[in-house]
Amino acid sequence: MRLNAWPPAESFDPRASDLTPLPWFEEVAGRAILVVASARARREDWSAATVTALAENLAAAGARVLVADLTFDHTNLADRLAVPNDEGLSDVFLYGASLGHVIHGVPGHGFDLVPPGAFVPDPADLMRDRGWDALLEEILLQGRTLLVYAGAEVAGITALSTRIRDVVVLTSSGEAEAIAGLLSDACRVHSVLMPPAPAPSVPSPRPAPARDPESPEPEVRRADDETDRAPAKSFEQLRIPRDAEREALIAELRARQRAALMAPPSEPSPDPAPAPETPLSPSPDLGPAEVRPPSQSLSPSPSPSPDLGPVEVRPPSQSLSPSPSPSPSPDLGLIPPELLLTRRPGRRGVALEPPITEPTFVDALSLQPPRKGRRALVFGLSFLTVAVVVVAAWIMVRRHLDAAEVPPAEAPAVLTPVGSAKPLPYAVAVEAHQHLPLALERVESLRRAEPQVGFYIAPFLIGNELWYRILAGPVADSGAGSALLTYLLDKQHKTGATPNDLRRDPLAFLIGDFRSEGDANKRRQEIEALGIPGYIVPSVAPDGGALYRLYAGAYSGTAEANIMRQLLRSAGLPDSLVERTGR
Repeated sequence: MRLNAWPPAESFDPRASDLTPLPWFEEVAGRAILVVASARARREDWSAATVTALAENLAAAGARVLVADLTFDHTNLADRLAVPNDEGLSDVFLYGASLGHVIHGVPGHGFDLVPPGAFVPDPADLMRDRGWDALLEEILLQGRTLLVYAGAEVAGITALSTRIRDVVVLTSSGEAEAIAGLLSDACRVHSVLMPPAPAPSVPSPRPAPARDPESPEPEVRRADDETDRAPAKSFEQLRIPRDAEREALIAELRARQRAALMAPPSEPSPDPAPAPETPLSPSPDLGPAEVRPPSQSLSPSPSPSPDLGPVEVRPPSQSLSPSPSPSPSPDLGLIPPELLLTRRPGRRGVALEPPITEPTFVDALSLQPPRKGRRALVFGLSFLTVAVVVVAAWIMVRRHLDAAEVPPAEAPAVLTPVGSAKPLPYAVAVEAHQHLPLALERVESLRRAEPQVGFYIAPFLIGNELWYRILAGPVADSGAGSALLTYLLDKQHKTGATPNDLRRDPLAFLIGDFRSEGDANKRRQEIEALGIPGYIVPSVAPDGGALYRLYAGAYSGTAEANIMRQLLRSAGLPDSLVERTGR
């Protein structure tokens, strides 16, 4: 549809108290109007309020207004107007529910509402359904004005606009052209409504902060002022050398250390000057420290000594492996001040930090405690495995010998049915209800109207909710099922048909077999009092006599039948799932 064929857009405020009827109200009275809302208009909740205001104004003008809600998400009108959404348009098209059953009065408003329904598998298929023609005819024959509220993003909006040609567009700026491409060329757009523009907000001026008149004027610096960013010389002297300078310094320190340790012995000084000491605590003077091997320096001495003697340095080979007998150590001379050892307080005196030497790497695996019992564990697991294999082999041989000794049992005799009992897998879905009393009431009315057709109820799940499907049948093949579907449509027991109406459900739960129909009906009423809907299928007994089989449910597989199995077990009834047969 061309955008230039639309009327000019106008602002519409649904919350205004002085709303006047729009000029096209009288023209569309008693017809169906498609109200198409863009995605942005629906997100802002303006479109839902606008549809409510349009329905109120049409009702105030004297029309019987019915709003059909086709928004299948959280923006639907049912939630906004506090209308239950258990059953709705989806039940009319998918399950054949009557229109009057899904119409709800809106509290505090002058119009009625049809919600979308709780379960909509494919919204596009519902909007393309051929049942719209019959539904529109039924609504208009009642003298109602129908407002169909739908979202523009649903794929079936084009097909729906070919059936409902009077259109009102609810859009925001920039979305009108996209909606025009979705509508049929045969449509007539009566009005294009847009949300009112928000009132401009004028920011209030902020008062300037009060300034003390005696305080000096703040210094204003320009962006192009040059600032002396040269670092001070004292700061440069504190910087740590990097890269090559740092490596050279470390190499120099190591070389000086090796030279001090490996220097030739010199004559002992008659009066060596003691090394400067740093007071560690208010304790009495402990005297100069003596360097010991790591194993001795880190372990506390047996008794504290007030005087440890002069500092003596031994080569690394002697400090790491003590000699078996004491031997005099050569005097290596005084150690440079930068290589003196640092004393730190210990528990029983003074412990010295070891000298800086070449790094020694210790194998991490050697520090791990030895694992004990590994061989015993491996042996135990091996023995256990062999024992399990031997026991399993003995059990298999024993079973084989027992089976060979027991003679094969004779097959029980099977009674071959005499008569024409045959499988009945097909049925026609009529409608569905969420409450069992409503479904039972509907089945009873259908049985009275069509006594030659069987009607029954099969519980099933939609998500986590329990529903009750009403079916007609059962019949033996799909041809008979198609004929039954056509018959129900002609008699107006169904308002529309879908490809899923003809169902193949060959399995059912057998409650019992009865020789008389009266006994079967009595038992059916008993289990219905327990919340289990049952139905009777005439069949043939093995001796050729009459047989009435009481079934519950109808399902295509065992997984679908689990819900009925749970209901039967909770009621204390048998849950034998069998193939449904009859004559």
